[in-house]
Amino acid sequence: MIRDCSREVRKDGLRGGEGTAWVRALISGGERLEGVSFVAFVRLEPGASLGYHDHIDEGEIYYILEGAGDFYTSPTDSIPVKAGDMTYLHKDQGHSITNTSDDDLLMLAIVYEDIVIDQD
Repeated sequence: MIRDCSREVRKDGLRGGEGTAWVRALISGGERLEGVSFVAFVRLEPGASLGYHDHIDEGEIYYILEGAGDFYTSPTDSIPVKAGDMTYLHKDQGHSITNTSDDDLLMLAIVYEDIVIDQD
């Protein structure tokens, strides 16, 4: 199966965040791929953020492809992230991300059934 996934959709204030995000969904809208419910490229313009939110019964990975920002593990606690970094959280954990750079922040977002990642 081949699908055209080149269309980006503008999302202002994504998940209650600030500014403009552009989303190019690969898997979404009720589709599932063996435990994965959402896969998308998300591009945050400079200063834009994805609002703080929780995932019930699912985890999420962000793989930062370009740019830099702050990844929030609570509404007030953040960790700097840059291209090449991966963030992940398990079900019922909250998070958000803000683009703190002068360039777009591009990331791959994956929402999945909660799994355990070996940290060795």
